[in-house]
Amino acid sequence: MNLSDESMVVDLIVEEGVIDGTISTMPICGATPFNEFFLVCGTISGSKSATIIVWNIFQADKADIAKLELRRDGVIMTVVTKEGTTRLFPKEARLALDPTKQGSAETGRGEFCEGNLEALARSLSEMAKEDAN
Repeated sequence: MNLSDESMVVDLIVEEGVIDGTISTMPICGATPFNEFFLVCGTISGSKSATIIVWNIFQADKADIAKLELRRDGVIMTVVTKEGTTRLFPKEARLALDPTKQGSAETGRGEFCEGNLEALARSLSEMAKEDAN
């Protein structure tokens, strides 16, 4: 299958050509300790391709983060970073559907982020203790 080595989870819902969902990568985990994923929206642009915008809410405002192109070839989806905050995504990633999680409400998004929030809480707690002394 020649899949990418990068950890990425893309969870999409498509209805009548409109795409909504989430995306998670290791750099997203590091950049945003309170989020394991960003939101995506987009449209189908061909029989086997789509364009999505990665976005999230920051300080009560919607912010577009990146524009990605999705290309499907059988069971493989290639995700190509086109513009925006490109350091959060690989230039190109080849992904396959995880058959163990297909149709599941828990798709495994951000499972590689596990422990980040707990580590942040410990760090903040230690800093508060130091400040109190």
